[in-house]
Amino acid sequence: MVPLRRGPEPEILVEKGAAWTAKYLQRRATDPKLRPLKEQYRHPDVLRALQRMSHRKCFYCERALADGEQKIEVRPGTQSGGVQTLRGLGAARLQRSGRGDLHVHLDVVTPTKLDGPQRDLLEQLAVLRDEQRVEPTIVEHQSGLFSRIKEAFSGK
Repeated sequence: MVPLRRGPEPEILVEKGAAWTAKYLQRRATDPKLRPLKEQYRHPDVLRALQRMSHRKCFYCERALADGEQKIEVRPGTQSGGVQTLRGLGAARLQRSGRGDLHVHLDVVTPTKLDGPQRDLLEQLAVLRDEQRVEPTIVEHQSGLFSRIKEAFSGK
């Protein structure tokens, strides 16, 4: 049996724990079988605290969790929202040996602000890839039926 040693409570729980509990109890009053929302346990601070408490073992079966960080190869051209599967690194299978697959959801972050040298590098890349720069065009918006009726009555 894994001894649980409670550490300091994550700040997110200190800030929002009472509100989350009140909301859950209010919802549970109408549905006694309701379980707490999982999203609250997915916060990075909460996950780290749970892993420290469990000594990186599963609370249910006490098997070791996947070894910390795993290196994955992100293939060129990968878009945000892509999924890569790591075979055998997921949760332990119930009533069977082995582990399931871990599905890694990729979130590709596109820079929103570039400084001069960064912009120059991107422009050089565009030249190397023989990409054309697309200039934005302004398209006149055609008003819909209700807008035209409104204009007719307002005298515009």
